[in-house]
Amino acid sequence: MVYADVLFLWPRMSPPPAGAMAIGFCWAVEIAQLTGIPAALSARSLLARLVLGVQFDPTDLLWYPVGIVPLIAVHGLLRPRTRSLAAS
Repeated sequence: MVYADVLFLWPRMSPPPAGAMAIGFCWAVEIAQLTGIPAALSARSLLARLVLGVQFDPTDLLWYPVGIVPLIAVHGLLRPRTRSLAAS
């Protein structure tokens, strides 16, 4: 979902930078869970709970790239290729 959000905000971004931004955002949210602020917000709001989570889990840091890297690969394969000016 975060990868799709990045592409929605910056539709011309190529897959690797979009994936890096998505992974970086997910890691930032996960690390923010160490502060306890997301848990406090999640106690008040279902939306905050869905977006920010409740508690830090270090295995999540590994699972984010596992989910995003295949999206980068598929997006790279399906993305239309543009002709370079040298080939014209």
